[in-house]
Amino acid sequence: MQSYLIDLVEELDIERTYAQTLWKAIEAGQTFVCLDSLDEVEPRHRQKMIEWINAWATKPGNTWVIGSRFTEYKGGSFKHGQFAEWKLLPMNHQLRLELAKRLLPELQRLLPPVPEQSLFPAIFVKHLEDHPQAAAWGRNPLLFSLAAVVFLKKRTLPSSRVMLYQQVLDAFLETRERDPVRRKVLRRVLSDLALELYKAKRRTFSLDDLLTLLPIVRQRQHENWITDEMVHRILLSGMLDVLARETYSFRHQTFQEYLAGVELAQRLTNQDKTVRDDSWKFTWRKRTISC
Repeated sequence: MQSYLIDLVEELDIERTYAQTLWKAIEAGQTFVCLDSLDEVEPRHRQKMIEWINAWATKPGNTWVIGSRFTEYKGGSFKHGQFAEWKLLPMNHQLRLELAKRLLPELQRLLPPVPEQSLFPAIFVKHLEDHPQAAAWGRNPLLFSLAAVVFLKKRTLPSSRVMLYQQVLDAFLETRERDPVRRKVLRRVLSDLALELYKAKRRTFSLDDLLTLLPIVRQRQHENWITDEMVHRILLSGMLDVLARETYSFRHQTFQEYLAGVELAQRLTNQDKTVRDDSWKFTWRKRTISC
């Protein structure tokens, strides 16, 4: 925790000595400690993390707020009496309107100019709720927000979740990489990287990992870009979160999964039979059977 606080304040361009001030506040029980994405902790470390939180939560003063996907957390792992467990319910119509009123102006600021008529929250919410495929996205704040990005750009909604992810990632990359050719190459590299990390069961990676994997990716794609330059472009792509010093993850697990799926689909249709066969074997090992 102490090491992480140092990395955190430096990433925020705050004097690193302030990390000691934060640590003293935690020790004195004067803080709200908010830890999100418990589900993204590697499974072999998750129980140890829960035990660590339980131990710290017994100390007086601090308030602990833990976030996790419900699919990865079944409840009851934290000590009763120290934690109240809440499950977030799907958004209703009124909550969608409230979120849209706050979200759309911020997206307009971040994205290139969009048609004025698409900025009315009620119009976007109605389009979403009336859409035969996209209506269910309104129940989930993440999918709702991603749909808002596409709606602002195109004044329409995609026909599937796959198309939603594609158009959102394209919109984000376009704000960082204006050249369409360089953007296409960057997307291919990110997809290849996402699949390699998925195969290694890793959600976080270091700068050293990038420097090791990218020459392999470059050779596989028969490209001649410079590794150092590609590392820089990846780090500035907007697709990654900085977790600690020279330690990263994709901004959301869903983005990594989508990009990995894109790369796998490309390998399954590759002209090289060896590549196709290896990809099929990998896919077959990952299959699940529903009774």
